Amino acid sequence: ANKMEALQLRAKSGDCDAAYMIGRHHSFFTLQVDEAIKWFRLAAKCPNVGPKEELISYLLNIKDQNGVDAEIDNLIAEIKKVDPVAAIKSQEEVRRRREITGRTLRPSSQEANHNSVDRHD
Repeated sequence: ANKMEALQLRAKSGDCDAAYMIGRHHSFFTLQVDEAIKWFRLAAKCPNVGPKEELISYLLNIKDQNGVDAEIDNLIAEIKKVDPVAAIKSQEEVRRRREITGRTLRPSSQEANHNSVDRHD
């Protein structure tokens, strides 16, 4: 098996670093957005912040945003568990990008319950 096949086997077996490497490969070399998103989603199942941040960036660029807001909210909540500062930065980036596109950031259920981040909607 070639290196990519070996990485795919590792990723499918739960190796988040392998999944992240494949996502970055598609992000920078093959430019296959759907493949990058697929592998970043797999990598985002682990606590590492990087795959979640990159996945959020891709999700913000999806034209059909149906269901994406909830996925982004969940990713930010997962980032917050590991790195609260990174979560705030991700949330601000999401807010900024949505303001540019005319979309508003809806409060996640976690924020609505805990009012953990100042919101300006």
